[in-house]
Amino acid sequence: MEINFRKKKLKELCGSKKKLQKSYGKPNAEKIMNSLAYLSSILNLAEGYERSSLRLHQLKGKRKGQYATHLLDGKRVVFEPNHDLVPCKKDGGIHEEKVNKIMIIDMEDYH
Repeated sequence: MEINFRKKKLKELCGSKKKLQKSYGKPNAEKIMNSLAYLSSILNLAEGYERSSLRLHQLKGKRKGQYATHLLDGKRVVFEPNHDLVPCKKDGGIHEEKVNKIMIIDMEDYH
């Protein structure tokens, strides 16, 4: 899957193990790197559910259309499909089998 980042600064942060460790601590930095590596290795979003350790889930409410994977201390890697037209099913839900590009929005605790 193709991964892009909402902000250049976020892309630079995720591209540096040292910067991730400084910002999020070593355990979360490793989880972030593992999450991004796994997401880049799959063909589409539907495959993302196969690795239970990521705890990939779709968000609701004002974050509808976004997804997250779990980190530590309540933090999450938050992303959304990155298509000009998000592939949707007839019922209005996201057609996850057709989502092969995502945009990383942030790593945060949104609770």
